[in-house]
Amino acid sequence: MAERMIPIICVAEVPAAVLSDILTTAYTDNVDCLPSLVLIPDAPALSKPDIGAEPTQLPIANITSYPFLSHSIASIVKYLRENAPGSVDPDHVLIADAQTIADKTLLFVDCAYDMDISPEEAKTVRLSAEKANTIPVAIAVATMGIDEVVAIADQDGVFRGTPAPRRGGPAPRMQLGGSS
Repeated sequence: MAERMIPIICVAEVPAAVLSDILTTAYTDNVDCLPSLVLIPDAPALSKPDIGAEPTQLPIANITSYPFLSHSIASIVKYLRENAPGSVDPDHVLIADAQTIADKTLLFVDCAYDMDISPEEAKTVRLSAEKANTIPVAIAVATMGIDEVVAIADQDGVFRGTPAPRRGGPAPRMQLGGSS
């Protein structure tokens, strides 16, 4: 598990049912990766002493307000850097936006690849629900890099997992002989 929880911020009116579906899928995709996502429903949530102590539990209650509507990635990262408690990672963020409603993907934002990076220079990749927990954790603990994930994302820019093996091509050449 990541040292700190990965926050989820809604910049569109994403229904709680959609977020619950995404988290259910994310948490069951890889049982070796503990749940590490925390929904930040509003700005006052960051001042609660227990925010980020535990991952968001399912099902998610109805969301009554969306204070981060239409905020830019840079403004969200800046806000988190200034206000997030130590249990919430301000440099690795999942954004739930209008596309999330349509295809149940989340936009992952990474500002930690360079500690001097400004929020305006954040790197992003869209993640399928299956990878919404494991990939941010892997990047946060530096077992993967965001550039690697971006490089193997599907043509539509969504990372859904490792590419399927290619079939129908020639087999690799057989190595004959042995070491003496």
